[in-house]
Amino acid sequence: MALKGLVLCFLVFSFFILMSGLDFVVHGVLYDYGLCFSHDWAVPYWTFFRISLGLLVFAVAAVTVVGYGSYKKARKESEKVVFLCKSCGNAWTEVDRNVNVRSKSPKFKILRSCPSCDKKLFD
Repeated sequence: MALKGLVLCFLVFSFFILMSGLDFVVHGVLYDYGLCFSHDWAVPYWTFFRISLGLLVFAVAAVTVVGYGSYKKARKESEKVVFLCKSCGNAWTEVDRNVNVRSKSPKFKILRSCPSCDKKLFD
């Protein structure tokens, strides 16, 4: 999740640089050096600027959607019941329904017989 947040920060920073930095150079600094407006350079510049802006907005939206999906999946995984075996130390999030289970809490359950080591734990 931290990597997606970092990528999102870089994309937002790129968006800021594109909006303020590049536009300032073209419309501020280059006119000071004698740039004269012409549609010959303005149309390709506007096209490049709009395409870049659209791709950045798409990338920010994609990272946001993927990050939210990962968050929901991680939250769902964290709500699963964990089964523990005291004998071999294995843990499962899913076991067969025919395995005997003793419940001490709603989140953690202790197995009466282990699916891995097949040892009866409370006999």
